[in-house]
Amino acid sequence: MYNTLCESGFSGFSTYYTLKDLGINCIVIDAADVPATQYEEVMKTDNIDAVKLVKALRKEDLRTVYIREKENLDDRSVVRIRKIIQKIYVFINLVLNICYIVMELKYLINLILQEHIGQTPLLNG
Repeated sequence: MYNTLCESGFSGFSTYYTLKDLGINCIVIDAADVPATQYEEVMKTDNIDAVKLVKALRKEDLRTVYIREKENLDDRSVVRIRKIIQKIYVFINLVLNICYIVMELKYLINLILQEHIGQTPLLNG
């Protein structure tokens, strides 16, 4: 049986699910949990990262991350999309409120011009 190790991130979980479907054991870890020397931090390359992961795996010095079942991923996506829609809704309401305030200010400026200066409105409503 093959064993693999990958870091969580933008593609870590999709790699995990693909390998799992192929019958290959895969361990997913958080990259921040892997001990690194100052040299490894500064000189980041795929080769250095691979050696660092193998060393940590040999020492059994890795903490795996929680991996959701593939069937539950859609639930998480729905929650994320809902949060995005809520932020868009708040932004649209803010823009509409600003537009309303600007219209009110134009109206008040027109009133002041009419009353105190006796001119016809310079601003269109």
